[in-house]
Amino acid sequence: MILEMLRKRAQSSDVCAVDIHGNRMTFKMLHERSDALASYFLKTLEPKAKVMILGDKENEYLTVMFACLKSGRAYVPLTSSLPKERALFILKDSEASLVISFSDGDLGQKEVPVIKESELLEIIYEYRKEKVSEESWLSYEGMMALLYTSGSTGNPKGVMNALGDLENLFLASEEFYIGGHQEKVMNNFSYMFSAHMQHVYRTMVLMGSTLYAVPSEYQKDPEKLLNQYLKIQPEYLGLIATSCSMLLMDERFSASHLPQLKSIALAGEVCGKELVKEVFRRFPKITVKIQYASTELTTVAIGCTLTKDAVDELIEERIPLGKAVPSIDAVLVDEEGNLVPEGEKGELVIFSRRLCDGYYKLEEETKRTFFVTDSGRRGFRTKDLMIKKEGLYYYLGRLDNRVKIGGNRVELEEVESALNEEEWIHQSVVRPVVDKEGTVKFLVAYVTLTSTYENRSKLFLDIRKGLKERLPSYMIPQKIIGMDVFPQNSSGKIDRFAMRLHHEALYSYGK
Repeated sequence: MILEMLRKRAQSSDVCAVDIHGNRMTFKMLHERSDALASYFLKTLEPKAKVMILGDKENEYLTVMFACLKSGRAYVPLTSSLPKERALFILKDSEASLVISFSDGDLGQKEVPVIKESELLEIIYEYRKEKVSEESWLSYEGMMALLYTSGSTGNPKGVMNALGDLENLFLASEEFYIGGHQEKVMNNFSYMFSAHMQHVYRTMVLMGSTLYAVPSEYQKDPEKLLNQYLKIQPEYLGLIATSCSMLLMDERFSASHLPQLKSIALAGEVCGKELVKEVFRRFPKITVKIQYASTELTTVAIGCTLTKDAVDELIEERIPLGKAVPSIDAVLVDEEGNLVPEGEKGELVIFSRRLCDGYYKLEEETKRTFFVTDSGRRGFRTKDLMIKKEGLYYYLGRLDNRVKIGGNRVELEEVESALNEEEWIHQSVVRPVVDKEGTVKFLVAYVTLTSTYENRSKLFLDIRKGLKERLPSYMIPQKIIGMDVFPQNSSGKIDRFAMRLHHEALYSYGK
């Protein structure tokens, strides 16, 4: 359906699909260029080969993605800002046969061939007259993308998404999504994360919206981000709560300066009630769409559309996530797997015809997370603690050591593993600092050292410098606190409950 829709859109030669800094690509150009590159893949790559893409939001990044789908290959999307060591791990773990890089840097490896942007454009030009038949397209059950997220084993893990997993994107109503025909949608999310599937495949291809790509560097600079919005005047925005909070610090983020704005989708983090109220104070006539999603689900699983009046009348202190999309069944269960009645806390379990195929080369973790019922339904244990009231789901927290920072999934064990690799560190415990709305602001690392050091401040700076070579910036603890010893439980292991109490005493939640 995706590729059929792209071909249909391409019949209108002048309709813009994506725009970055005025560099526009029409649907016709995207269709023809991806056909050319797919022809090259068919002639040079083994069937079911994987292609790693290293870049930001270049127009040709999309060309590579669609060329993979047209040639029956899977893509492994990464960002140029990813630390080299992490990118190399993913390259090896994914077993990609080719790297297409839009980055000026060099991964420093010779085993896998790398195609740079200039060579890519030459290939597209050379194969410009080639067409790809539907027989070569990726099958419904074929893996379309291998998306890497933070892993509890100390390394990132790949989530296998099949083309058919996009089914939920098409079955859900506009209540859960943003975008409209030939309307402007800001493309804020990295192609490395599952949110890109909503923007690229539903908003752009299915709805016919134009994606205005926002470079990743702008996400850390709210003034640049807002200036981009003011210049483009979009109808729709997709944001994480942290970005929205930063934008609200500027009075120009308002209906008087963005009169075309119709809706803002908030996803990836806990959305506080005061944040949503402030959005409606600035934009009283828009709607706010709350979206709960997961890489394992490919797309939005729970959501709702809020209006100013609805939020003003909301009795609950928390903003609801909403209800399950029509193609998904959501239930809450206790520790024994029994259904809990409405009004009681429980782990969210998702049932759907379309769930991801599991974690790449991690069979045991796949078995722990996914299951099949006696009736043949596939289930996904989210580890998210929720409560259901009057048919709406409310997020209460995690049941494990995973947190979201700036919309990015972070397994605290992976940060601890990276810390423990530093020669000066004996053991580490990482805890999140959370505000009163439940949003994780940053991480704090508690460490015991292998020796006594006079200048701990310099040592901790050196440790953070070492972490930057292995971890994305959002995973690096903002503070490192040295301890002589960690409290231990009766088994001689670190008493994490005691550490949590110690942490909360230092960083009182809500301040």
